[in-house]
Amino acid sequence: DLSLQVPPDVDAETRWYEVGALEGTTCPPREQLAGGVPARAAIRKTFSKGNAPSFGNLSAAKYAFIATARADDCHVIATGCTIADMSEETEVTIPLDRVGNGAACSSSTVCQVGQCVPPTDNGYPTIGAGCTLELVGSGPLPNALGAPQAIDQVVSHPAIAATPNGFLIAYRETVPSALISRLTLFPVDKGAGGGTPQQTVLEHCGPLRDGVGIAFHGDDGLVVAAKPCKVTQNPGFQIFSVDATGATKTNGFSLLQCKNCADDTPISMGRSHTVAWSDPLNAFLFAYVQEGQSQIIVRNGDPLPQKFGSGADLESQLISQGSLLGLLATSKLSTADGGTVPDAGAPNRLAVNLVSATQLSSIAPPSTLVGTWGSSTVLGNRIFVVTDGNDKKLTLRGYEPKVNTPEQLALPVNDSEISESTLGEPVFADITGFDYGTTKRLFIVTQRTGNGGTSLLAIDNASTTPVRIREVPVPGASAAADGRVAVAASDSRVGVVWMSRTDLTSNDRLGGYAIFACR
Repeated sequence: DLSLQVPPDVDAETRWYEVGALEGTTCPPREQLAGGVPARAAIRKTFSKGNAPSFGNLSAAKYAFIATARADDCHVIATGCTIADMSEETEVTIPLDRVGNGAACSSSTVCQVGQCVPPTDNGYPTIGAGCTLELVGSGPLPNALGAPQAIDQVVSHPAIAATPNGFLIAYRETVPSALISRLTLFPVDKGAGGGTPQQTVLEHCGPLRDGVGIAFHGDDGLVVAAKPCKVTQNPGFQIFSVDATGATKTNGFSLLQCKNCADDTPISMGRSHTVAWSDPLNAFLFAYVQEGQSQIIVRNGDPLPQKFGSGADLESQLISQGSLLGLLATSKLSTADGGTVPDAGAPNRLAVNLVSATQLSSIAPPSTLVGTWGSSTVLGNRIFVVTDGNDKKLTLRGYEPKVNTPEQLALPVNDSEISESTLGEPVFADITGFDYGTTKRLFIVTQRTGNGGTSLLAIDNASTTPVRIREVPVPGASAAADGRVAVAASDSRVGVVWMSRTDLTSNDRLGGYAIFACR
Protein backbone atom coordinates (compact mmCIF):
# COMPACT_ATOMS: atom_id res chain seq x y z
CA ASP A 1 0.00 0.00 0.00
CA LEU A 2 1.14 3.54 -0.78
CA SER A 3 0.37 6.63 1.32
CA LEU A 4 1.53 10.26 1.18
CA GLN A 5 2.12 12.65 4.11
CA VAL A 6 1.22 16.09 2.74
CA PRO A 7 1.14 19.41 4.63
CA PRO A 8 -2.41 20.83 4.60
CA ASP A 9 -1.40 24.05 2.81
CA VAL A 10 0.29 21.99 0.04
CA ASP A 11 -2.70 19.67 -0.31
CA ALA A 12 -5.02 22.66 -0.72
CA GLU A 13 -3.04 23.84 -3.78
CA THR A 14 -2.52 20.38 -5.29
CA ARG A 15 -4.50 19.03 -8.24
CA TRP A 16 -2.34 15.98 -9.07
CA TYR A 17 0.12 13.69 -7.34
CA GLU A 18 2.88 11.89 -9.24
CA VAL A 19 4.68 8.87 -7.79
CA GLY A 20 7.50 6.67 -9.06
CA ALA A 21 9.97 4.00 -8.02
CA LEU A 22 13.70 3.93 -8.80
CA GLU A 23 15.54 0.70 -8.07
CA GLY A 24 18.37 1.39 -5.61
CA THR A 25 19.06 2.89 -2.21
CA THR A 26 19.64 6.57 -3.10
CA CYS A 27 17.06 9.33 -3.44
CA PRO A 28 17.65 11.85 -6.26
CA PRO A 29 18.69 15.39 -5.21
CA ARG A 30 15.80 17.69 -4.25
CA GLU A 31 16.61 20.05 -7.10
CA GLN A 32 16.16 17.14 -9.54
CA LEU A 33 12.84 16.17 -7.98
CA ALA A 34 11.66 19.75 -8.48
CA GLY A 35 11.38 18.79 -12.15
CA GLY A 36 9.11 15.83 -11.37
CA VAL A 37 9.64 12.08 -11.10
CA PRO A 38 12.68 11.16 -13.25
CA ALA A 39 11.86 9.56 -16.61
CA ARG A 40 14.15 6.62 -15.79
CA ALA A 41 11.81 5.46 -13.00
CA ALA A 42 10.89 1.77 -13.21
CA ILE A 43 7.27 2.69 -12.49
CA ARG A 44 5.72 6.14 -12.83
CA LYS A 45 2.06 6.99 -12.14
CA THR A 46 -0.06 10.12 -11.77
CA PHE A 47 -3.39 10.40 -9.94
CA SER A 48 -5.81 12.98 -8.59
CA LYS A 49 -6.21 13.60 -4.88
CA GLY A 50 -7.83 10.72 -3.02
CA ASN A 51 -7.16 8.14 -5.75
CA ALA A 52 -3.74 6.69 -4.90
CA PRO A 53 -2.90 3.76 -7.22
CA SER A 54 -1.27 0.43 -6.49
CA PHE A 55 2.29 -0.10 -7.72
CA GLY A 56 1.41 -3.67 -8.74
CA ASN A 57 3.96 -6.47 -8.40
CA LEU A 58 7.38 -4.97 -7.78
CA SER A 59 10.33 -7.34 -7.65
CA ALA A 60 11.87 -8.04 -4.24
CA ALA A 61 14.48 -5.27 -4.19
CA LYS A 62 15.20 -1.89 -2.60
CA TYR A 63 13.62 1.16 -4.20
CA ALA A 64 13.63 4.92 -3.86
CA PHE A 65 9.93 5.81 -3.82
CA ILE A 66 9.39 9.36 -5.09
CA ALA A 67 6.36 11.63 -4.98
CA THR A 68 5.58 15.14 -6.25
CA ALA A 69 2.56 17.37 -5.76
CA ARG A 70 1.50 19.36 -8.84
CA ALA A 71 -0.86 22.30 -9.39
CA ASP A 72 -3.48 22.61 -12.14
CA ASP A 73 -0.80 23.75 -14.60
CA CYS A 74 1.51 20.88 -13.56
CA HIS A 75 4.15 23.01 -11.85
CA VAL A 76 5.70 21.14 -8.90
CA ILE A 77 4.63 22.37 -5.46
CA ALA A 78 6.21 19.75 -3.18
CA THR A 79 8.44 16.68 -3.39
CA GLY A 80 9.39 13.71 -1.25
CA CYS A 81 11.38 10.48 -1.33
CA THR A 82 11.80 7.44 0.91
CA ILE A 83 13.73 4.17 0.62
CA ALA A 84 11.92 0.86 1.09
CA ASP A 85 12.91 -2.79 0.76
CA MET A 86 10.10 -4.62 -1.01
CA SER A 87 11.43 -8.00 0.10
CA GLU A 88 10.49 -7.00 3.66
CA GLU A 89 7.87 -4.23 3.48
CA THR A 90 4.34 -4.09 2.11
CA GLU A 91 3.49 -0.48 3.03
CA VAL A 92 5.29 2.65 1.84
CA THR A 93 4.79 6.18 3.19
CA ILE A 94 6.32 9.19 1.42
CA PRO A 95 6.50 12.54 3.30
CA LEU A 96 6.32 15.63 1.05
CA ASP A 97 7.84 19.08 1.67
CA ARG A 98 7.16 22.31 -0.23
CA VAL A 99 9.72 23.44 -2.82
CA GLY A 100 10.22 26.98 -4.06
CA ASN A 101 11.65 26.24 -7.48
CA GLY A 102 9.22 23.67 -8.84
CA ALA A 103 9.26 23.29 -12.62
CA ALA A 104 6.29 24.01 -14.87
CA CYS A 105 5.69 22.63 -18.36
CA SER A 106 7.99 23.78 -21.15
CA SER A 107 6.71 25.57 -24.25
CA SER A 108 6.79 22.31 -26.23
CA THR A 109 4.60 20.39 -23.76
CA VAL A 110 1.16 20.67 -22.24
CA CYS A 111 -0.22 19.66 -18.85
CA GLN A 112 -2.34 16.53 -19.13
CA VAL A 113 -3.47 14.54 -16.09
CA GLY A 114 -0.65 15.92 -14.00
CA GLN A 115 2.19 15.35 -16.45
CA CYS A 116 3.99 17.62 -18.89
CA VAL A 117 3.73 15.73 -22.15
CA PRO A 118 3.96 16.53 -25.85
CA PRO A 119 0.43 17.27 -27.08
CA THR A 120 -1.39 14.47 -28.86
CA ASP A 121 -2.43 16.88 -31.61
CA ASN A 122 -0.10 16.06 -34.51
CA GLY A 123 -0.54 19.61 -35.79
CA TYR A 124 1.07 21.14 -32.71
CA PRO A 125 4.02 23.11 -34.13
CA THR A 126 6.78 21.96 -31.77
CA ILE A 127 5.96 18.33 -31.08
CA GLY A 128 8.93 16.24 -32.15
CA ALA A 129 10.08 18.78 -34.76
CA GLY A 130 13.54 17.80 -35.99
CA CYS A 131 13.02 14.36 -34.46
CA THR A 132 13.76 15.40 -30.88
CA LEU A 133 12.80 11.92 -29.56
CA GLU A 134 11.11 13.75 -26.71
CA LEU A 135 9.55 11.24 -24.34
CA VAL A 136 5.76 11.40 -24.66
CA GLY A 137 5.26 8.82 -21.92
CA SER A 138 5.94 5.28 -20.79
CA GLY A 139 4.31 2.56 -18.75
CA PRO A 140 4.25 -1.11 -17.77
CA LEU A 141 2.66 -3.93 -19.73
CA PRO A 142 -0.35 -5.67 -18.13
CA ASN A 143 0.38 -8.13 -15.32
CA ALA A 144 1.92 -11.42 -16.43
CA LEU A 145 -0.29 -14.44 -16.99
CA GLY A 146 0.89 -16.28 -13.87
CA ALA A 147 1.54 -13.29 -11.61
CA PRO A 148 2.25 -13.34 -8.80
CA GLN A 149 2.33 -17.07 -7.98
CA ALA A 150 3.82 -18.83 -11.02
CA ILE A 151 7.58 -19.30 -11.16
CA ASP A 152 7.82 -20.71 -14.68
CA GLN A 153 6.36 -18.01 -16.93
CA VAL A 154 7.77 -17.79 -20.46
CA VAL A 155 7.16 -14.81 -22.73
CA SER A 156 7.66 -14.41 -26.46
CA HIS A 157 9.62 -11.70 -28.17
CA PRO A 158 7.24 -8.69 -28.32
CA ALA A 159 5.93 -7.18 -31.55
CA ILE A 160 4.64 -3.66 -32.16
CA ALA A 161 2.92 -1.98 -35.10
CA ALA A 162 1.79 1.59 -35.79
CA THR A 163 -1.99 2.02 -36.06
CA PRO A 164 -4.24 5.00 -36.86
CA ASN A 165 -4.66 5.53 -33.10
CA GLY A 166 -1.07 4.98 -31.99
CA PHE A 167 0.43 1.51 -31.59
CA LEU A 168 -0.64 -2.07 -30.93
CA ILE A 169 1.66 -4.38 -28.95
CA ALA A 170 1.45 -8.17 -29.25
CA TYR A 171 3.08 -10.97 -27.27
CA ARG A 172 2.44 -14.54 -26.10
CA GLU A 173 2.79 -15.85 -22.54
CA THR A 174 2.90 -19.44 -21.33
CA VAL A 175 2.90 -21.07 -17.91
CA PRO A 176 4.14 -24.63 -18.63
CA SER A 177 3.28 -25.96 -15.18
CA ALA A 178 -0.34 -24.93 -15.68
CA LEU A 179 -0.48 -25.87 -19.38
CA ILE A 180 -1.75 -22.38 -20.24
CA SER A 181 -0.85 -20.07 -23.15
CA ARG A 182 -2.26 -16.62 -23.83
CA LEU A 183 -1.98 -13.95 -26.52
CA THR A 184 -2.15 -10.33 -25.35
CA LEU A 185 -2.86 -7.37 -27.65
CA PHE A 186 -2.27 -4.07 -25.85
CA PRO A 187 -3.19 -0.74 -27.50
CA VAL A 188 -1.24 2.43 -26.69
CA ASP A 189 -2.43 5.81 -27.97
CA LYS A 190 -0.27 8.65 -29.31
CA GLY A 191 -0.22 10.23 -25.88
CA ALA A 192 1.32 7.03 -24.43
CA GLY A 193 -1.89 6.04 -22.67
CA GLY A 194 -2.37 2.30 -22.35
CA GLY A 195 -5.76 0.94 -23.36
CA THR A 196 -7.65 -2.19 -22.40
CA PRO A 197 -5.64 -5.36 -23.11
CA GLN A 198 -7.35 -7.86 -25.38
CA GLN A 199 -6.37 -11.35 -24.19
CA THR A 200 -7.09 -14.72 -25.80
CA VAL A 201 -6.29 -18.24 -24.62
CA LEU A 202 -4.19 -20.12 -27.21
CA GLU A 203 -3.72 -23.81 -27.86
CA HIS A 204 -0.87 -24.73 -25.54
CA CYS A 205 2.33 -26.15 -27.08
CA GLY A 206 4.69 -25.84 -24.14
CA PRO A 207 7.18 -23.05 -23.30
CA LEU A 208 7.49 -21.43 -26.75
CA ARG A 209 10.17 -18.74 -27.01
CA ASP A 210 9.81 -17.55 -30.62
CA GLY A 211 8.12 -14.31 -31.61
CA VAL A 212 4.66 -13.36 -32.78
CA GLY A 213 3.98 -11.29 -35.90
CA ILE A 214 1.86 -8.17 -36.38
CA ALA A 215 1.17 -5.75 -39.25
CA PHE A 216 -1.46 -3.17 -40.20
CA HIS A 217 -2.94 -2.00 -43.46
CA GLY A 218 -5.07 1.04 -42.67
CA ASP A 219 -7.53 -0.02 -39.97
CA ASP A 220 -7.01 -3.74 -40.62
CA GLY A 221 -4.42 -5.67 -38.62
CA LEU A 222 -3.15 -9.24 -38.67
CA VAL A 223 -1.52 -11.03 -35.74
CA VAL A 224 0.07 -14.47 -36.19
CA ALA A 225 1.46 -16.95 -33.64
CA ALA A 226 3.02 -20.30 -34.59
CA LYS A 227 1.51 -23.52 -33.16
CA PRO A 228 4.16 -26.26 -33.54
CA CYS A 229 2.13 -29.09 -32.03
CA LYS A 230 -1.05 -31.05 -32.70
CA VAL A 231 -3.84 -30.29 -30.24
CA THR A 232 -7.25 -30.04 -31.87
CA GLN A 233 -5.65 -29.67 -35.31
CA ASN A 234 -2.31 -30.29 -36.96
CA PRO A 235 0.59 -27.86 -36.40
CA GLY A 236 0.12 -24.49 -38.02
CA PHE A 237 -0.67 -20.89 -37.14
CA GLN A 238 -3.16 -19.12 -34.90
CA ILE A 239 -4.27 -16.06 -36.86
CA PHE A 240 -6.23 -13.01 -35.67
CA SER A 241 -7.76 -10.26 -37.80
CA VAL A 242 -7.93 -7.26 -35.47
CA ASP A 243 -8.66 -3.55 -35.34
CA ALA A 244 -6.51 -0.79 -33.85
CA THR A 245 -7.72 -1.56 -30.31
CA GLY A 246 -6.65 -5.20 -30.62
CA ALA A 247 -10.25 -6.43 -30.71
CA THR A 248 -10.75 -9.46 -32.95
CA LYS A 249 -13.06 -8.75 -35.86
CA THR A 250 -16.08 -10.88 -36.76
CA ASN A 251 -14.83 -14.32 -37.84
CA GLY A 252 -11.36 -12.92 -37.33
CA PHE A 253 -9.74 -15.98 -35.71
CA SER A 254 -8.61 -19.02 -37.65
CA LEU A 255 -6.27 -21.98 -37.34
CA LEU A 256 -4.20 -22.33 -40.49
CA GLN A 257 -2.80 -25.84 -40.76
CA CYS A 258 0.77 -26.27 -41.90
CA LYS A 259 0.97 -28.28 -45.12
CA ASN A 260 3.18 -31.37 -44.93
CA CYS A 261 3.59 -30.97 -41.16
CA ALA A 262 3.79 -33.96 -38.85
CA ASP A 263 2.28 -33.88 -35.35
CA ASP A 264 5.28 -32.06 -33.85
CA THR A 265 6.91 -30.35 -36.81
CA PRO A 266 9.35 -27.63 -35.70
CA ILE A 267 7.83 -24.39 -36.98
CA SER A 268 8.61 -20.99 -35.53
CA MET A 269 8.43 -17.29 -36.23
CA GLY A 270 11.32 -14.86 -35.97
CA ARG A 271 11.89 -12.30 -33.27
CA SER A 272 10.60 -9.41 -35.38
CA HIS A 273 9.20 -8.42 -38.78
CA THR A 274 7.41 -11.62 -39.72
CA VAL A 275 4.07 -10.23 -40.99
CA ALA A 276 3.64 -7.62 -43.73
CA TRP A 277 1.02 -6.21 -46.08
CA SER A 278 1.91 -6.34 -49.80
CA ASP A 279 0.21 -3.86 -52.13
CA PRO A 280 1.03 -5.76 -55.37
CA LEU A 281 -0.34 -9.02 -53.93
CA ASN A 282 -3.20 -7.25 -52.11
CA ALA A 283 -2.72 -9.54 -49.12
CA PHE A 284 -1.01 -10.02 -45.79
CA LEU A 285 2.05 -12.28 -45.93
CA PHE A 286 4.00 -13.89 -43.15
CA ALA A 287 7.35 -15.62 -42.89
CA TYR A 288 8.29 -18.59 -40.74
CA VAL A 289 10.82 -21.42 -40.49
CA GLN A 290 9.66 -25.01 -40.99
CA GLU A 291 12.26 -27.67 -40.23
CA GLY A 292 15.09 -25.24 -41.00
CA GLN A 293 13.60 -23.78 -44.19
CA SER A 294 12.46 -20.13 -44.40
CA GLN A 295 9.11 -19.86 -46.14
CA ILE A 296 6.44 -17.28 -46.97
CA ILE A 297 2.72 -17.87 -46.88
CA VAL A 298 -0.29 -15.73 -47.82
CA ARG A 299 -3.01 -14.99 -45.27
CA ASN A 300 -5.44 -17.38 -46.97
CA GLY A 301 -2.98 -20.25 -46.67
CA ASP A 302 -1.61 -20.27 -50.22
CA PRO A 303 2.15 -20.84 -50.26
CA LEU A 304 4.16 -18.43 -52.40
CA PRO A 305 6.26 -19.94 -55.19
CA GLN A 306 9.67 -19.39 -53.60
CA LYS A 307 11.35 -20.44 -50.39
CA PHE A 308 14.41 -18.52 -49.20
CA GLY A 309 17.34 -18.91 -46.85
CA SER A 310 19.86 -21.72 -46.60
CA GLY A 311 17.65 -24.67 -45.65
CA ALA A 312 19.27 -24.68 -42.21
CA ASP A 313 17.71 -21.48 -40.92
CA LEU A 314 17.20 -20.44 -37.32
CA GLU A 315 14.80 -17.58 -38.02
CA SER A 316 13.56 -15.38 -40.86
CA GLN A 317 12.09 -11.94 -41.49
CA LEU A 318 9.81 -10.42 -44.11
CA ILE A 319 9.43 -6.68 -44.77
CA SER A 320 7.28 -5.00 -47.41
CA GLN A 321 7.24 -1.49 -48.84
CA GLY A 322 5.66 -0.51 -52.13
CA SER A 323 6.42 -3.17 -54.73
CA LEU A 324 9.40 -4.58 -52.82
CA LEU A 325 9.85 -7.37 -50.30
CA GLY A 326 12.87 -7.59 -48.05
CA LEU A 327 13.93 -11.03 -46.84
CA LEU A 328 16.40 -11.89 -44.07
CA ALA A 329 17.29 -15.46 -43.05
CA THR A 330 19.64 -16.33 -40.18
CA SER A 331 21.47 -19.67 -40.12
CA LYS A 332 24.55 -21.16 -38.51
CA LEU A 333 27.82 -20.25 -40.20
CA SER A 334 29.17 -23.34 -41.98
CA THR A 335 32.18 -24.47 -43.97
CA ALA A 336 30.31 -23.41 -47.11
CA ASP A 337 30.69 -19.82 -45.93
CA GLY A 338 34.47 -20.05 -45.97
CA GLY A 339 35.09 -20.88 -42.33
CA THR A 340 34.96 -23.71 -39.85
CA VAL A 341 31.69 -24.89 -38.35
CA PRO A 342 31.35 -22.85 -35.14
CA ASP A 343 30.33 -24.02 -31.72
CA ALA A 344 26.92 -23.15 -30.31
CA GLY A 345 26.60 -19.42 -29.75
CA ALA A 346 29.19 -18.51 -32.39
CA PRO A 347 28.39 -16.04 -35.23
CA ASN A 348 25.67 -16.80 -37.72
CA ARG A 349 25.19 -16.24 -41.43
CA LEU A 350 22.68 -13.55 -42.41
CA ALA A 351 21.29 -13.84 -45.94
CA VAL A 352 19.72 -10.67 -47.40
CA ASN A 353 17.39 -10.34 -50.39
CA LEU A 354 15.42 -7.42 -51.85
CA VAL A 355 12.97 -8.58 -54.50
CA SER A 356 9.85 -7.54 -56.35
CA ALA A 357 6.74 -8.99 -54.73
CA THR A 358 5.57 -10.19 -58.14
CA GLN A 359 8.85 -11.96 -58.99
CA LEU A 360 9.33 -14.25 -56.02
CA SER A 361 9.86 -17.23 -58.30
CA SER A 362 13.24 -15.83 -59.39
CA ILE A 363 15.09 -14.80 -56.25
CA ALA A 364 18.79 -14.25 -56.92
CA PRO A 365 21.47 -15.58 -54.56
CA PRO A 366 21.48 -13.43 -51.40
CA SER A 367 24.05 -11.00 -50.12
CA THR A 368 25.53 -12.39 -46.91
CA LEU A 369 27.13 -11.06 -43.76
CA VAL A 370 28.17 -12.51 -40.42
CA GLY A 371 26.67 -11.65 -37.05
CA THR A 372 25.09 -13.23 -34.00
CA TRP A 373 21.70 -11.80 -34.94
CA GLY A 374 20.11 -9.36 -37.37
CA SER A 375 17.01 -7.25 -37.85
CA SER A 376 15.89 -5.56 -41.06
CA THR A 377 13.59 -2.99 -42.65
CA VAL A 378 12.90 -1.70 -46.16
CA LEU A 379 12.81 2.04 -46.86
CA GLY A 380 12.68 3.46 -50.36
CA ASN A 381 14.66 1.13 -52.61
CA ARG A 382 16.99 -0.05 -49.84
CA ILE A 383 16.93 -2.86 -47.33
CA PHE A 384 18.72 -2.06 -44.06
CA VAL A 385 20.10 -4.65 -41.65
CA VAL A 386 21.29 -3.91 -38.12
CA THR A 387 23.52 -6.51 -36.48
CA ASP A 388 26.41 -6.86 -34.04
CA GLY A 389 28.92 -7.74 -36.79
CA ASN A 390 32.28 -9.37 -36.18
CA ASP A 391 33.42 -6.89 -33.53
CA LYS A 392 30.28 -6.86 -31.35
CA LYS A 393 29.51 -3.26 -32.30
CA LEU A 394 26.14 -2.02 -33.50
CA THR A 395 26.56 -2.20 -37.28
CA LEU A 396 24.20 -0.79 -39.92
CA ARG A 397 24.28 -2.25 -43.43
CA GLY A 398 22.22 -0.91 -46.33
CA TYR A 399 21.72 -2.70 -49.66
CA GLU A 400 20.13 -1.50 -52.90
CA PRO A 401 19.71 -2.91 -56.41
CA LYS A 402 22.68 -2.56 -58.72
CA VAL A 403 22.22 -0.51 -61.86
CA ASN A 404 20.92 -2.65 -64.74
CA THR A 405 21.00 -5.79 -62.56
CA PRO A 406 18.04 -5.50 -60.18
CA GLU A 407 18.45 -9.10 -58.98
CA GLN A 408 21.77 -8.31 -57.29
CA LEU A 409 22.43 -6.01 -54.35
CA ALA A 410 25.06 -3.34 -53.87
CA LEU A 411 26.27 -2.33 -50.40
CA PRO A 412 26.07 1.49 -50.19
CA VAL A 413 25.99 1.63 -46.35
CA ASN A 414 28.43 -0.12 -44.03
CA ASP A 415 28.69 1.71 -40.72
CA SER A 416 29.94 -0.05 -37.59
CA GLU A 417 30.09 3.23 -35.64
CA ILE A 418 26.46 4.31 -36.07
CA SER A 419 25.96 4.31 -32.29
CA GLU A 420 28.18 6.36 -29.98
CA SER A 421 27.41 4.17 -26.98
CA THR A 422 30.44 2.42 -25.51
CA LEU A 423 28.66 0.78 -22.56
CA GLY A 424 28.17 -2.94 -23.08
CA GLU A 425 27.83 -5.07 -26.18
CA PRO A 426 24.52 -5.12 -28.06
CA VAL A 427 22.41 -8.13 -27.06
CA PHE A 428 19.82 -7.47 -29.76
CA ALA A 429 18.56 -4.52 -31.78
CA ASP A 430 15.41 -3.97 -33.81
CA ILE A 431 15.08 -1.50 -36.68
CA THR A 432 12.25 0.26 -38.48
CA GLY A 433 11.92 3.19 -40.86
CA PHE A 434 9.51 5.87 -41.97
CA ASP A 435 9.28 8.12 -45.03
CA TYR A 436 8.57 11.69 -43.85
CA GLY A 437 8.41 13.06 -47.39
CA THR A 438 11.37 15.42 -47.18
CA THR A 439 13.56 12.78 -45.58
CA LYS A 440 13.62 9.07 -44.78
CA ARG A 441 14.53 8.08 -41.24
CA LEU A 442 15.59 4.89 -39.50
CA PHE A 443 15.02 4.04 -35.83
CA ILE A 444 17.05 1.44 -33.94
CA VAL A 445 16.27 0.23 -30.42
CA THR A 446 19.22 -1.56 -28.82
CA GLN A 447 19.55 -3.54 -25.62
CA ARG A 448 23.10 -3.88 -24.27
CA THR A 449 24.90 -5.96 -21.68
CA GLY A 450 25.89 -4.68 -18.24
CA ASN A 451 25.10 -1.02 -17.58
CA GLY A 452 24.49 -0.28 -21.25
CA GLY A 453 20.73 -0.35 -20.79
CA THR A 454 18.32 0.14 -23.69
CA SER A 455 18.44 3.09 -26.10
CA LEU A 456 16.61 4.48 -29.13
CA LEU A 457 18.69 5.84 -32.01
CA ALA A 458 17.30 8.06 -34.81
CA ILE A 459 19.07 8.22 -38.18
CA ASP A 460 18.37 10.74 -40.94
CA ASN A 461 18.96 10.71 -44.72
CA ALA A 462 18.43 6.96 -45.10
CA SER A 463 18.03 7.27 -48.89
CA THR A 464 21.47 8.89 -49.34
CA THR A 465 24.17 8.89 -46.65
CA PRO A 466 22.66 8.01 -43.25
CA VAL A 467 23.47 10.49 -40.50
CA ARG A 468 22.97 9.94 -36.79
CA ILE A 469 20.46 12.43 -35.30
CA ARG A 470 20.48 11.46 -31.63
CA GLU A 471 20.32 8.52 -29.23
CA VAL A 472 18.22 8.58 -26.05
CA PRO A 473 17.73 6.11 -23.18
CA VAL A 474 14.49 4.14 -22.96
CA PRO A 475 13.08 4.78 -19.46
CA GLY A 476 12.26 1.78 -17.30
CA ALA A 477 14.16 -0.69 -19.50
CA SER A 478 17.59 -0.50 -17.88
CA ALA A 479 17.24 -3.88 -16.14
CA ALA A 480 15.70 -5.73 -19.11
CA ALA A 481 17.59 -8.76 -20.44
CA ASP A 482 17.62 -11.35 -23.26
CA GLY A 483 17.24 -8.75 -26.04
CA ARG A 484 13.45 -8.81 -26.13
CA VAL A 485 12.87 -5.35 -27.66
CA ALA A 486 10.94 -4.07 -30.67
CA VAL A 487 10.29 -0.70 -32.37
CA ALA A 488 7.72 0.83 -34.76
CA ALA A 489 7.28 4.34 -36.20
CA SER A 490 4.52 6.60 -37.54
CA ASP A 491 4.48 10.16 -38.91
CA SER A 492 4.80 11.69 -35.43
CA ARG A 493 5.63 8.94 -32.92
CA VAL A 494 8.11 6.13 -32.31
CA GLY A 495 7.00 3.25 -30.10
CA VAL A 496 9.30 0.89 -28.20
CA VAL A 497 8.31 -2.23 -26.26
CA TRP A 498 10.45 -4.57 -24.17
CA MET A 499 10.15 -7.66 -22.00
CA SER A 500 12.04 -7.94 -18.71
CA ARG A 501 13.40 -11.34 -19.75
CA THR A 502 12.32 -14.56 -21.47
CA ASP A 503 11.81 -16.74 -18.39
CA LEU A 504 10.11 -14.79 -15.62
CA THR A 505 10.06 -15.49 -11.92
CA SER A 506 7.35 -14.31 -9.52
CA ASN A 507 9.48 -11.22 -8.76
CA ASP A 508 9.81 -10.03 -12.37
CA ARG A 509 7.68 -7.41 -14.05
CA LEU A 510 6.54 -8.48 -17.51
CA GLY A 511 7.94 -5.47 -19.36
CA GLY A 512 7.00 -2.01 -20.54
CA TYR A 513 6.67 0.46 -23.37
CA ALA A 514 7.73 4.02 -24.20
CA ILE A 515 6.47 6.50 -26.81
CA PHE A 516 8.73 9.20 -28.30
CA ALA A 517 7.97 12.20 -30.51
CA CYS A 518 9.53 12.56 -33.96
CA ARG A 519 8.42 14.46 -37.04
